[in-house]
Amino acid sequence: MEKIDRAFAAALLPPRKEDSSKGDFGSVLAIAGSPSYRGAAYLSSVAALRSGAGYVTLAGPEEVLPAVVTAGVVTVRLKSFRGTVSSRAWRRVDTLLDRYSVVLFGCGLSRISGIPVRLDRFFERVLLSLQRREVPVILDADGLNLLSRALHAAPAIRLPGKLVLTPHPGEMARLCDLTVSAVQENRVSARLCDLTVSAVQENRVSVAMDAAKRFGAVVVLKGRETVVTDGTEVLVNTTGTSALAKAGTGDVLAGMIAGFCAQGLSPLDGAALAVYVHGLAGEQAADKKTDYGVLANDVLEYIPDAIHALL
Repeated sequence: MEKIDRAFAAALLPPRKEDSSKGDFGSVLAIAGSPSYRGAAYLSSVAALRSGAGYVTLAGPEEVLPAVVTAGVVTVRLKSFRGTVSSRAWRRVDTLLDRYSVVLFGCGLSRISGIPVRLDRFFERVLLSLQRREVPVILDADGLNLLSRALHAAPAIRLPGKLVLTPHPGEMARLCDLTVSAVQENRVSARLCDLTVSAVQENRVSVAMDAAKRFGAVVVLKGRETVVTDGTEVLVNTTGTSALAKAGTGDVLAGMIAGFCAQGLSPLDGAALAVYVHGLAGEQAADKKTDYGVLANDVLEYIPDAIHALL
């Protein structure tokens, strides 16, 4: 187990040559947003740009797209029905995927009343398309909820090869559907059952490792001392503040992971750098606005200052 400290994070920062163009820093396709959660689409898309990605496209319902037009984010309208993406919109997404170096899926896709069945169908078809690509895929928020539902329907579902999952403890409990049955010699053995949030919190490293191995993914278990693991290597973050316990900050983190991966970092390194910079940006925002007053948009604004502290 290794700590993600300043030296560790600084060594991960992708280089930026002076004679470069936006094409040198990768492209992110963010499939996000609904009329209920326009902020999630904005925060995640702009965070990818703030983290250094050269090009970011937001694909979502028409009602969501105006939120990002002044931020340098390109937009693609997806067919929608009653406030969320239509199941048929997967065809448009499939035509886009080969143009991007990273895909971010799930921030604010559902509506406030819940996830309609058509989003399950949309997710399943997009997942099939992603299986044929080699790009990193970050699943956050509703992406994780949709994955949980898909796994209950088809436990042996095939997942993308370069996958990053970003659950908070509640999402981890739903995603894994496990119970920690024994803790011996600092190792957790688990059996299929119901995993409670308290069990996740009591065994954060072991649960995150189990999930990473099960899904063949990098897992970012959010919370105090966020855990980042690929099932073998375990990294624990050293930055952060209670100011980050606020709606929308997870969308910012997901966008940052996508942005760093777009610049060529591996899913593990991209996630590790993102959680450090995200936590530091939260600390810097809290210094000015207090832990009580920080908004997700403040964290977004402090990303450049946090990166500057590493340079």
